[in-house]
Amino acid sequence: MRGRARSPQRRRLQPGIGLDVDQRGVSVTKASRVLTNMGTWAINWSVDRLIMAVRQRDAIATRERILRAARGVLRRDGAAQLSTRAVANEAGVHLSLIHYHFESREGLLLGVLERMNQELLDRQQAMYARADISLGEKWQQAIAFYREDLESGYVRSLMELAGHGFANRRLGAAVRDLMRGWRDLLTEVAAEALPRLGLTHVAPAVVASAIVTYWYGMELQHCLEVPEDEGSLWLTVETLGRLIERQENGGRRIRPVKKLARRKRHGNRDRP
Repeated sequence: MRGRARSPQRRRLQPGIGLDVDQRGVSVTKASRVLTNMGTWAINWSVDRLIMAVRQRDAIATRERILRAARGVLRRDGAAQLSTRAVANEAGVHLSLIHYHFESREGLLLGVLERMNQELLDRQQAMYARADISLGEKWQQAIAFYREDLESGYVRSLMELAGHGFANRRLGAAVRDLMRGWRDLLTEVAAEALPRLGLTHVAPAVVASAIVTYWYGMELQHCLEVPEDEGSLWLTVETLGRLIERQENGGRRIRPVKKLARRKRHGNRDRP
């Protein structure tokens, strides 16, 4: 007798793809459809990621463009005349992009101050981290940076923003954060330098506070155009540098005083 016909035996291979095998051969229709769908999904995912990357890059570039324009308006017109519309015109962007990236005029000013603060700290940290120059040379480098900042309008912009901080609590807090960051950095520098100079009776935080307080006072007077023969601002800051150099060299005189006296007579010509 002939037995009953046996049903074809099916065996599933590679679950998830759906490839079925029987005695009559391989069916690839389902597998092809799944693979096609997977390929389409992968392409769409890659395109979406590319679009997101381009948009993110464009957003960063637009934000930077707005910040540069805001700093230009701030230097040219002052904080009182800075408006989101003026910055949008300067940057050549739609006004809505200002509000998208910074929400308001206050947010724009905060963004400018944050950028200025980061630039200041990065530059100071790099300078004080140098092991190939003395502390006195670093002070002279700080003076050179200050001259550049006066020339570029950086100092005036900072003073403008600090003045706005008197009435604006958020801006005032941001200015205090800027001062705190600079003070903390100088405290670290003083903590390393004071023992080496034999000045262990002075707290590093006190030295840092004295420098920050003095420096902002000098910046304010320069922005108010106090003449050198009245304020002796350049003479004072360079004399402090000489004292640091002298302390580093065991109290020996470094340069003749008459050089500073000659600079004092021509102080206005030396001023940025």
